Amino acid sequence: MGAFFRRWVGPSGSAHFVRPGTLLVAGLSCLVLAAVLTLVQSTDEGVPAAAAPTATPAAPARTPSPAIPTTATATATVSPSVTPTRSTTATRSASPSTTRTPKPSRTAPSRAPMSMSVPAIDVSGRLRRIAAVNGVVNPPSGTLAWVSGYNRVRPGEIGTAVVAGHVVHGKSPDVFYHLQNIDRGDRITVWDSDGKPVVYTVTKTRVANKTEVSRDSAVWGANSSVRRLALITCDDDEGFRADGHRVANFVAIAEAR
Repeated sequence: MGAFFRRWVGPSGSAHFVRPGTLLVAGLSCLVLAAVLTLVQSTDEGVPAAAAPTATPAAPARTPSPAIPTTATATATVSPSVTPTRSTTATRSASPSTTRTPKPSRTAPSRAPMSMSVPAIDVSGRLRRIAAVNGVVNPPSGTLAWVSGYNRVRPGEIGTAVVAGHVVHGKSPDVFYHLQNIDRGDRITVWDSDGKPVVYTVTKTRVANKTEVSRDSAVWGANSSVRRLALITCDDDEGFRADGHRVANFVAIAEAR
């Protein structure tokens, strides 16, 4: 570097042909160059630009610790419970089924068929339920029929029960063929649907045309205080209508005291 400078500023050097401003720039350039060379030399002498990474001993491997359950343990003992609950554990252990055992179906106890006995006229048999059709009660032949509807009750209950039967069927006697022979004071026994006997006593009898019977309060009127029984059949006393049916009915009223 010194030799170069001497040649450049010597008697025949290029410095004699350069302007003074140029010399100043050249001098500054030389100073910068010298500073760079000095920095390079210092680096070559072993000053680290950055610390080399130091190997860090590996941390000892951790032994996995038991997982802490967040709810219940994996195997829980199922306690008797009134209401089945679902298990909240991660592993489901065998537990009683939550399916409810069907309860035995509740069947209404079957009621025994009701029956009636009228010893005075030698009548005894099962009572069968019928309904009035267009306001007309027409029981099947050979049947002691109790009438439902019109606020009438079952025989044996408090209220008025109506039992109807034919006097003849064709030319043969039917269930109430001898009903006209019943009299006040005669006993009538009804076995209700629970098999309990209810004893009625005849209080009155009468013959009336069908229109009068349909308006008879003892037969169709309101009654919520006594057990009453109305026995009804046809009667020959007032003859026959044009359609062949009898004009009148025979009615016996009985009450249980």
